[in-house]
Amino acid sequence: MIQSQLHSFLSRVSTRPGNWPNACVHVAPGAGAVLRIQRLKSMDNVRCETQALASIDPSLFDEFLDAVMAANVSFTSLEQTYCRLIQGAAGRMACFTFDGPSEGLIEFGYPALKKRNIPLTIFVSPQALDKHAAAWWFALEMLVLKTDAISLAVRGQTFRGRCHTLEEKAETLDNLVPLLLRQPQEAVKRAVWAMCEADGIDMPYIAAAQPGWQAVKQLLKDPLVSVGLLAPDRHAATASSYDTVHDSFAAAAGRIVAELGVKPLDLAFGAGWHGFVEQRDLEIASSLGFRTACLPAGGALFAEDATHFATLPRMLLSDAPDALLDAQAVCGAALSSMSG
Repeated sequence: MIQSQLHSFLSRVSTRPGNWPNACVHVAPGAGAVLRIQRLKSMDNVRCETQALASIDPSLFDEFLDAVMAANVSFTSLEQTYCRLIQGAAGRMACFTFDGPSEGLIEFGYPALKKRNIPLTIFVSPQALDKHAAAWWFALEMLVLKTDAISLAVRGQTFRGRCHTLEEKAETLDNLVPLLLRQPQEAVKRAVWAMCEADGIDMPYIAAAQPGWQAVKQLLKDPLVSVGLLAPDRHAATASSYDTVHDSFAAAAGRIVAELGVKPLDLAFGAGWHGFVEQRDLEIASSLGFRTACLPAGGALFAEDATHFATLPRMLLSDAPDALLDAQAVCGAALSSMSG
C-alpha cells in the first residue's frame, strides 16, 4: 500500500484520539448533517488544513462514531436522508459520504461503519478512476517533502513556496493548495506531474496503485454502500457553456452506469467547485434525474428546504477541533458525550 511519505510535518492544531477539547457545545438547529470525509490517515502522516487535504485519524473517526451513536442520532443513507427531509420526519440524522474509493476508506472507514451497521455513499470521479489518476495535491505533498523550494508555473502564473524547514513545508502546502484550486485542474495536474517527473517521483506507478473501479464494485456488494457522482471539475478560470456542463455530467453518470450497473442519483461538488456552483448547474443536475446535489459548503440540514430536487450542504469532517465541534453540534451530539 502506497501512501504519502510526508510523515514528520509539524501539525496544525488537531484533535488526537482520546483527547477531545474540554468544552461545552450546544446542539445546533436543524435536522442533522451530511458529513464529508476526504481522507482517513494516521496522525503520523501529513497534516494540512486546506479544503483539499483535510484528514481525520481512523481512531478519532471511531470515537466520533461512538459519540454520535450515544446521542441516539439516526445514521441514514443519502436516499434515506432525502426521504426524511421530504417527509419532514422528526429526529437528527448523520449521513456519511466519502470522496472516492481511497485506501483509507477501504482499510479504515468502511470497516468502522460496517461494524456499526452505518450506511455510506462513495462519490466517484469516473475520469479519475478511468485514468488511475492520483490527485495533484497528493503529488504536491511528495514534491514539498523532497525539495527546499518549489516554483510551479500554471498558465502564465508562477506559484512559489519555501520548503527548508517543517514549518515552511506546512505553510507552503497551506498557501499553495487553495490558490491552485482556483486554476484549471488539468493545467495544475500537468505542471505538478511534470515537476514530479523531473524530481524522479513516479506518479503513474503511485496512481496505478490507488483503488479503482474494482474496489467500488466490491464495496457495492454490501447494501450499506451506495454510489454517487463527484461532479467533473470546473473552475472560475474555465468558462463552461450550459451544453458543456450538461454533457460532462451526463457522460460521467453514463460511465458509472457502464462500469457499475447502477444509475447515480446523488451528485456532489468537490474541490474544483468551491465558490463556483451556479443555479444553472443545479438545474442541469435536476434535469438529468439527480435527486440531490451536495454542495461544497457545510451546514445543517433543514426539512423546509427540501423539494423534489434537494440541495444539501456537505460538512467536512476532519481532526481540526473547530471541524469536530461543528460536526458534533450539527449532528446533535453534545460534546459531554465524547470520550476523554
